[in-house]
Amino acid sequence: MQISLLSRIQGALVGGAVADTLGACRQQAGGKFPFDYGADGAVWRLPPLSAAASIPWGRQWVKAVDGWLKSGGQSWGHLGQADQLIQFEDPAASAIALLPLIIITHTDPVQQQFALTSAVTDADWDFTRWLAALIGAAFINLALQNRLTPVSLIERLSLQIKELDLSVNNLHISGHLFQPDVSLEALRLLETIHRLIHQPDGLALAVEELQETSTSFRALGLALYCFLTSPEEPRLTIMRALSCEYSPQLTATLTGILTGAYNGLGGIPINWRSGLHQTQAGQTAISMLWRLPAEQSLRQLSEVLLAAWSGVDIGLIQSMPYSHVADRVESGVFEGGSL
Repeated sequence: MQISLLSRIQGALVGGAVADTLGACRQQAGGKFPFDYGADGAVWRLPPLSAAASIPWGRQWVKAVDGWLKSGGQSWGHLGQADQLIQFEDPAASAIALLPLIIITHTDPVQQQFALTSAVTDADWDFTRWLAALIGAAFINLALQNRLTPVSLIERLSLQIKELDLSVNNLHISGHLFQPDVSLEALRLLETIHRLIHQPDGLALAVEELQETSTSFRALGLALYCFLTSPEEPRLTIMRALSCEYSPQLTATLTGILTGAYNGLGGIPINWRSGLHQTQAGQTAISMLWRLPAEQSLRQLSEVLLAAWSGVDIGLIQSMPYSHVADRVESGVFEGGSL
């Protein structure tokens, strides 16, 4: 059955939210899986969660796209300017932060690279984060377009990275010059993933090798490996990402975005999606961790991103119901209380 682009965008956003919540549970609960297994499969049993230990990606996306719309779609910088409360050290997070930009430009690599460079510069990120965003974007593009050709993509990416010394060497990205050692590390990572997806060594050995291969791109590599080795099994893919001991929340979130983009919203288990609305102290998981009223907010954001990608007039997009979500996120007031 053919999956619509809207469903793939919804899958990316909701898949990220589901995987992030599960990752937060695993990371904050000392490595335990937040599941009970019964006749209906895995049922969420969320432990006490700390919003302070999580990045509110949902609010980041809504506010970034709202800023982009208010600029008339002219300023890519709004899509890369993270909320002042958002701080991250792992470069893989840049691909998550820039997901709206990646979706809007996913069929135009030239425009996308220009936009990523502009956004990374405006957000004052360094070359490592720019390169992580570029690699992450390439695989998200592949998933959204249903073109699962990892070998040829890895080859193209490797060639592109090797040519960076010619095209980026004299450019400043966030005040940082091109860094050959970072590029070499990225190349080693891609080569390792290329080899691992063609040999049945199992997750444990793959994780061990990826952890030894890359320092800066470790979470990115783990997410790519989990996705590429079980692309049509979202439940299994996310569970494998959660099994990685290195930064399970970040690794799972990026993995959830990739598998959701490839399999669409229908591929995300419905009982997992319902877990986003389990309550703790009067707040649902999605409102606590992502600062969003409900999953519906992500589906509305998906419609805006699809319209922006398709070239719909900015004025028409601004009149979509999404604007009300942006206002509520900005004020922090949702139905049932304040955040």
